[in-house]
Amino acid sequence: MSGDAGNDTIKAGATGLVIDGGIGSDKLFGGSGEDTFRFQAGFGRDSVYKFQIEKDHFDVSALVDSMQGINISELNGGANTLITFDGAGLGNKIILYGVDAESLKATHFGLLEPEVGSGLLLS
Repeated sequence: MSGDAGNDTIKAGATGLVIDGGIGSDKLFGGSGEDTFRFQAGFGRDSVYKFQIEKDHFDVSALVDSMQGINISELNGGANTLITFDGAGLGNKIILYGVDAESLKATHFGLLEPEVGSGLLLS
């Protein structure tokens, strides 16, 4: 489900959706299914509501290729989260309502977390 260049409000239903607000200041609402919130370069400032930490994901592959390009900080004493980007995503931001910043992992952004002990052992 995609928005256009205006300020859109998009609400997902019971089935999982890919939600892309497009350009503008959009309000994106997750549903009860497994939703993916997609963000492209130049998307602007979007607000995400009803993100289910155990099911939902972000697709930020057009903006970054690693967690090092994603900046996550808490808002309102941890009740909400601010997500900003470096590189192609610079100047864009996501405000994630009702989710603590510390609960977000690389897998929520479609990125793999490095495994402990997965490197080479040199002797």
